[in-house]
Amino acid sequence: MVPRLRSHRAAKGIALDLEPLQVSPIHKTFQHMLRKFCVWQHQSITDKTHDVALLLSRNMICKNATSKDSCTTLGVAEVGSMCRKTGCAIVRDKGLFTSYTIAHEIGHTLSMPHDEDKKCEQFNKGFVHNSIMNKMPKYDTTPLLWSPCSRHFATDFLDSNKARCLYTPPSKNYVTSSYLSVLPGDKFEVDRQCDMEFGSGSKICPYQVHSVCCDIQNAHCDLADSNRVSTSPLSANLNSGHLPVCEHLWCTTNNGSSTSNGGCKTQWSPWAEGTKCGPNSWCYQRKCVPKNKEDVIPIDGGWGPWQEFGPCSRTCGGGIKASHRNCDSPVPINGGTYCTGESVRYISCNTMDCEAGTDDFRALQCAAFNGITKNLPNLTSTVEWVPKYGLENPEDFCRLYCRPKKSSAYYLLKDKVLDGTKCGLTSFNICINGICRPGGCDNKLESKMALGKFFVILNRINDDCGICGGDNSHCQEVSGTYDKLAPTSGYNSVVKIPKGSSNINITQSSYPYRIDENYLALVDGQTKEYILNGNYIAVTHETDIVFGSLIIKYSGTNATPEWITTPKNHKLTKDLWLEVLSVGNLTSPRITYKYIINRDQAPSFCNNGNFCKISKLNDYYTLLHQPYWHHQGMIIAGDWMLIIDAYCTRGGSRILLPTTLPNLDLTLYTLW
Repeated sequence: MVPRLRSHRAAKGIALDLEPLQVSPIHKTFQHMLRKFCVWQHQSITDKTHDVALLLSRNMICKNATSKDSCTTLGVAEVGSMCRKTGCAIVRDKGLFTSYTIAHEIGHTLSMPHDEDKKCEQFNKGFVHNSIMNKMPKYDTTPLLWSPCSRHFATDFLDSNKARCLYTPPSKNYVTSSYLSVLPGDKFEVDRQCDMEFGSGSKICPYQVHSVCCDIQNAHCDLADSNRVSTSPLSANLNSGHLPVCEHLWCTTNNGSSTSNGGCKTQWSPWAEGTKCGPNSWCYQRKCVPKNKEDVIPIDGGWGPWQEFGPCSRTCGGGIKASHRNCDSPVPINGGTYCTGESVRYISCNTMDCEAGTDDFRALQCAAFNGITKNLPNLTSTVEWVPKYGLENPEDFCRLYCRPKKSSAYYLLKDKVLDGTKCGLTSFNICINGICRPGGCDNKLESKMALGKFFVILNRINDDCGICGGDNSHCQEVSGTYDKLAPTSGYNSVVKIPKGSSNINITQSSYPYRIDENYLALVDGQTKEYILNGNYIAVTHETDIVFGSLIIKYSGTNATPEWITTPKNHKLTKDLWLEVLSVGNLTSPRITYKYIINRDQAPSFCNNGNFCKISKLNDYYTLLHQPYWHHQGMIIAGDWMLIIDAYCTRGGSRILLPTTLPNLDLTLYTLW
């Protein structure tokens, strides 16, 4: 029999509706118990308004189903499972102190690790208190507190998209102010605490007990079922003053007597706060002190000062600095309200654009996993990781998905990218703590700066040549066609699309009633390597090609017409060469292309009727093809063939080139 649970979020705690339901008993490992309970609560609770489900059980929780010695676990939960279907926990009911176990397991669902974990070292320096997220309870006399590490990971979780279910306000606050001034010892006297901890009939131990077992002469100690048993021939009243009360609760067995050899049991939990321990005295923070109602007066928390901003997360391209403040002036106690408002603030830093050719920030984060297989199948120690771009689910924008190079399979390597990572390859929005936040083309957080500075109603007019804050006044469209019949099978250059170009649109189709065996190909102008349809291997299906800081979309050779496009307003960070691969029965291709570029970077025209000046530079020739132009000559350099049209262009006029170009020396040339 377990209760049906409904949780109600409230500012100072969580209330549970309990409805008994009959379920099958579970006698397996705690992993199996947790999985079964999660499935059960998901299927059985029709009113799914709860954010996490917790099972309180008197049954043992075992690591190994066949060994009772492994049944010392107090609770189990999946880390970071709050707001998910796996948001479940199981806690063994061991009396009032179980409340701390409940807090511990709910802490896990909020992504808190154990304080002994290595990831907590940097946060817990100098923290010496007994903490709720200790892996094992410490049986000392210090109060249980949340550690700085717990605060960090809980805050991180609550600031992320994972905690969205917690944003919904409760329909009713089940934690009333009347509870805030009442300590549990007021409601449960000490014998009742023993009854709850060790079973019906158990009472406070009649013998004098010591807070540390096994250091009394002739004492007998044993460890059974996680409980220490102490027997002593000394017969004295518990409150005789020889040893302190309140530290640990020692009780008789559940029939009200001591153990068979005259001892008492303890689980090293303290007496409940507020338990009467003497005349006008109660237990408070594990000590018997004079009763003072002022000890439980709620004190609201107050913010401490903002700390200095930390280091910038990036060296260029828009990094992030963070500053924190703590709710410790004063710390809220006794049910006092926690501070409201932001505990962390962010500013942009190093907002200058990265130099052309700089690796994408997300690509660097994937490359950090090079050689690491993550125990994934079919991967070797030589694996190279590259980003997976183009994911459509907004929840994935700020997660680090990577794929092995030359593979389409992708994997989640980190739950969050580094702060300052763009939400997508062509996005200006910025990832902070795993959340995609608004950003501008100036690489600044919360900036309204777009590729265009004007607004028409609510729609921005984007600058077509990719100038941040531009108005299209500096933009020029370059277009042309190419229909040259290749002399032999192979690759032929069509045009160089220069760095800084945007809005690229290329199509290729055959003439009517002709078999088309011409295919578009692309070459990286920096590495001179093919990025599309190289080495006589053509891609038949639609695909995305990551090139510098943008994605080139390709239709595949099966499409009619065959096409290549780039995202609107996003510029090439390096030159791109368009080629055509002609094979089989050679026919003329029909290629049209256009792109937008800043007028200052556009291919130049000749002035005043003079021929274009040509310089021997180790670069590709800049050409514009027009449908009415005719072939005038060829330049061949190494493996590259370049068809020169009748016109080179500069300034706004067109000049016919001579039929032959003198003194070219078969060297590759470019315009001044």
